[in-house]
Amino acid sequence: MNRSKEPLAVGMWHSVFISRTGRDGILEVDNQPKVEGISPGAFTQLSLPLNMYIGGVHDARDVARKASITESFTGCIQKVTGIEELFLIVQNIFLLYSITIHISI
Repeated sequence: MNRSKEPLAVGMWHSVFISRTGRDGILEVDNQPKVEGISPGAFTQLSLPLNMYIGGVHDARDVARKASITESFTGCIQKVTGIEELFLIVQNIFLLYSITIHISI
């Protein structure tokens, strides 16, 4: 797990860049130096058996203990990029079943 080297200011917008290729991960927060790391084990893909919550989880106990996460994110997310295709797929499924959904990308 990668963590930023400096603490983040509460109540401010932050720019976060996350990249993973194979087991190599990169985290860059605001203009801080990039933090690089290698995930343990042999897995090279990200598998999400639970729901992915951008901005936090309902209950931090749902997150794997190995992630060392004890509390959920609190705050607001202004913009998410790089997953537009996923949102469009979900939107098309909802339209197929006449479910109203509002997505802003």
